[in-house]
Amino acid sequence: MLTRAETLRPRPNITYQCRDLREVTPDRDGRFDLVLSCYALHHVDRLDDTLRGIRDLLTPGGQIILIDNVDPRRRVPRSWFVKEAVRWLAADVLHHRRPVAEAAEVFRLSIHPAWMDHLTGDLFLTPDEFAHHYLAVFADAEITPMYRARALRWAPDR
Repeated sequence: MLTRAETLRPRPNITYQCRDLREVTPDRDGRFDLVLSCYALHHVDRLDDTLRGIRDLLTPGGQIILIDNVDPRRRVPRSWFVKEAVRWLAADVLHHRRPVAEAAEVFRLSIHPAWMDHLTGDLFLTPDEFAHHYLAVFADAEITPMYRARALRWAPDR
């Protein structure tokens, strides 16, 4: 994805890097106008420390957007993901959202055993836990429900 981004969206003021977020520091890397994380933070250990590290990366006037999965069950059963894959396949085909062959490939990948093992191995915060952990670090942030996810937007100087 980084190579694709560099190819499709080259910008002189943007560098694309594959790094461990927990190793990015203001002293070594500077501060950022925008910090964006999508569907990744449920994978980190020591979430509260990681969130504080993210907060420290922001420049004055910048914003942080953090999106991650939540689920009241914490672990989502394989059957739920299969039903969702079937639902998306039907929508793709019936509403012509993508060519049939592409829709079939997306479906095949969506139910692949290795992908299912990954998804069902994930441990998510509940919606209340998300609010508790994230608002402890970003007290005045906005949290927006997004189906099975939550988006936090924090722009302290705006």
